[in-house]
Amino acid sequence: MAYGNWGGGVYLDGELLPDNCDTTLKRIMLGESTYRIYLEHYLSLPIEALEGDVDTINEMVHAIVGDTKSGVVVLLRKDYVRKIVVVDREGFKEIDLDEKMVKRLRRYDYGDDDFTVKVSGVEISVSMSENRVDVSFTDKYGRRWSGFSGFGIGKGFEY
Repeated sequence: MAYGNWGGGVYLDGELLPDNCDTTLKRIMLGESTYRIYLEHYLSLPIEALEGDVDTINEMVHAIVGDTKSGVVVLLRKDYVRKIVVVDREGFKEIDLDEKMVKRLRRYDYGDDDFTVKVSGVEISVSMSENRVDVSFTDKYGRRWSGFSGFGIGKGFEY
């Protein structure tokens, strides 16, 4: 999907997931239903655990790579990694990265760059180039996640 010339795309095992684009973590974690009892049962996540960090859960991003089952979720905005979140039965928590890695993920003082970040046993590959970021990882179930965000890409730009 794309808005304002910036967009993204997310794939799970090679299949495009348009619902993971131009959305919020809350929508991915909770779905569209507002029935709290149903969601608690369906996701097996205590709702209280999802109400902690309002900024993280409600922030609109271009691509969300991962889901509640993958254990790790990468939030992409414009041409950088916005946040990395660990998701488990207790809820979610934003990963505290050292200052150098935050600068690297947000493109400060770095140009084109390829590197990996290991979070909760998952190795996330990150590739950054002018006006674009690509990430990929294999979750604990062997599912292959990949996603991108950047300028002039996404739905409407035909990815």
